[in-house]
Amino acid sequence: MSTPQTGTDSSMPHADPCTIVIFGAAGDLTHRKLIPALFHLACDHCLSKSFRVVAVARHALDTESFRAQVRAGTEESREIRAFGESEWQAFAPRLEYFKADFSDTDCFRRLAERLDEIPAPIGSNRLLLARNGHKWRSIASTRGRCDV
Repeated sequence: MSTPQTGTDSSMPHADPCTIVIFGAAGDLTHRKLIPALFHLACDHCLSKSFRVVAVARHALDTESFRAQVRAGTEESREIRAFGESEWQAFAPRLEYFKADFSDTDCFRRLAERLDEIPAPIGSNRLLLARNGHKWRSIASTRGRCDV
């Protein structure tokens, strides 16, 4: 496999430090589109060194299994120019899987605790993504009830 083209153009945007929380992350959209796009941005040096993804879903996976699944999707993606092993090895530790039932308010408390444990520079952001409107309503409703 060829080495990805890495961005050296200083005019490329560079994101602020952040943690992206993807709800419904075990699905096809995350595997085929979201993670490959984030990998591409990382290869182009558009993401902060402290950038993290917390993938949240109901499936019984651990972080290593999740990384293996999204790696396969990234390798097969037509969205990236090329896949490089060294770039993946730098990117993969930024990915973490968190098993949760979205209807359980306790899962949001546990998620909030986990997010608080992730070292983040001052001024970093947390971005929340959900895969479809139906799940987002359920997630937002449950999250609101537990005051997280």
